[in-house]
Amino acid sequence: MVTDGTFVLLILTLCLTTANAGKPLIPGDYAAPIDTPTVTVDTKYGSVEGFKVEKPEYSANIFVGIPFAAKPIGELRFEKPEAVEPWKGTLNAKKWPIACTPQVNELIQFFGNVSEDCLYLNIFAPSTPPPENGLYPVAVWIHGGGFSFGDTQSYGYEGFVKNYVNRGIIVVTIQYRLGPFGWFSLGDHIAPGNLGLWDQRQALLFLHDVLKDFGGDKNKITVLGHSAGATSTSLLAVSPHSRDLFAQAYQLSGSTFLEWGNSPSVANISKYLTELLDCPKTTCPITLKNCIKNKPVEEILQASDKIGVSRNAINTMFYQPYYQTDWITNDYHKELAKTKPKPTLIGLTSIESYLTTVYIEDSLASMFNFNHGIPKEKHATFTKQDLINGVNKKFARLSDFGQYAEEAAKDIIEFYAEGASEEDLKNPTYCFSQYSQLFSDVHFVVNGALEALEKAKLGWPTYIYLFDWVNPQIAKETGFLDGAPHGMDLAYIMDAFIFGDYEFNDIDHKIKKIMVDGIANFIKTGNPSSEEETWPALPKTEAINFSYEFLGIREDRATNYFIPKLQFWKKFNDKYHFDIIQGLYKQVKQNKDEL
Repeated sequence: MVTDGTFVLLILTLCLTTANAGKPLIPGDYAAPIDTPTVTVDTKYGSVEGFKVEKPEYSANIFVGIPFAAKPIGELRFEKPEAVEPWKGTLNAKKWPIACTPQVNELIQFFGNVSEDCLYLNIFAPSTPPPENGLYPVAVWIHGGGFSFGDTQSYGYEGFVKNYVNRGIIVVTIQYRLGPFGWFSLGDHIAPGNLGLWDQRQALLFLHDVLKDFGGDKNKITVLGHSAGATSTSLLAVSPHSRDLFAQAYQLSGSTFLEWGNSPSVANISKYLTELLDCPKTTCPITLKNCIKNKPVEEILQASDKIGVSRNAINTMFYQPYYQTDWITNDYHKELAKTKPKPTLIGLTSIESYLTTVYIEDSLASMFNFNHGIPKEKHATFTKQDLINGVNKKFARLSDFGQYAEEAAKDIIEFYAEGASEEDLKNPTYCFSQYSQLFSDVHFVVNGALEALEKAKLGWPTYIYLFDWVNPQIAKETGFLDGAPHGMDLAYIMDAFIFGDYEFNDIDHKIKKIMVDGIANFIKTGNPSSEEETWPALPKTEAINFSYEFLGIREDRATNYFIPKLQFWKKFNDKYHFDIIQGLYKQVKQNKDEL
């Protein structure tokens, strides 16, 4: 048993934030450099042999490829995870786990190889014992990828070690089932779905058994998630199945308060998948579930290929949680009110949906922007009419608003062009920025702020930040000219350069220090503030305005960025009885169920 104590942080992401962007992955590749000293830890499941990495700037004990659940194959396919059995001998924890099978064949190229046998985690711990009679706080990272792709090898360990393990924090990264393998749902108790969430819960249960052996404190776990991972974090924090397994939450660009993060439409797409698999034409869920359980993975992927990776709708995702089935069966807001408050940090970027609206060919980002993305060469000719057309086709649709669609479109356009001069409306950069801002608000910003405010009112110590910085070099190369896209902050949090490498300038270094200091403080204390930087907490009362940590240089976004958006969308939703962000028709109190 290692006698040092460690703190665990759980991070979940939607977007593949690969620290190895551009580098081909070798699945199951050795993480350990040649001739690296080994480190062995004894646990209740058996001994684990990892390796020690030492460099002038950091030192850590690294363990990769530790199973936290029984292999989800055979009879355990499409079932909730079961505990892993103790292993015989010493587990070799020096090879990265293979990625979980993604939603479609097209995504496999980014990971080299995939497998249904993929429920593994990695532990990066300080190489020195914790303080006497103490344990390290823990950060557990769950990767993202739109609930459809991702792994842990892409992130590596170096960024986590340099930024957090070096500060006395244990970081854990985990994998979970994806696409139909993790989120297949028939909307009933036979196939409720949410298997990815249950995998994440199982990882936390396993960590409760072994963290002390690695020096970690199971009572000081922070769950962090990005995008889909942030949505998972939000759901983990409130569900009675998981909320007592960690102490704090950090949500980067994601929330439960949105349609792509929770929708009954996953049941429709799952039923359609069984049709493509030539399953019996029946409504019997037992028959349909048994059918897909017995289909080879190749057939499931081929059928999924016919569906595609994303759809042309506000809810671009085919697969996501449907928490009402078995994860949070009570009303979410009532369950939230019953939940013991957790310190919560919520982060957003200023134009999240550049990821959606800027088309980047031959990249994982194309999964999200295939239907909505505009090629970079067309940004310079994007007009007010293009903005209007986008609103009509994607937001104020006849299928949602009926006879009021034209009026709804007018309201949206007026708000997103409010205060614009004639010169602005002739400026392609301005028009494209507002088009992107609209997507950003609906997909990320409004729901993130709403969740933060509701939790603050319930007594959750809640902090929110807005990341609004793009290095000039990367802005020019990508077309991110007017704000920070989804995932841009990850370069400053964990050295994950998902849009390509670039040299940091003085502003980059300053922002990185503020972010890493704040996140490390939050993991350790529940408050991101330090002697050098105060991060304002949200008020418990209804706020006409509220303060937030601003990471950027534009003064017009440093204050009052959120409130006008919240006010507009509340008024809009009340007027049309349709919550466009959550896909909720208010007059019937149910979700829009759209294939």
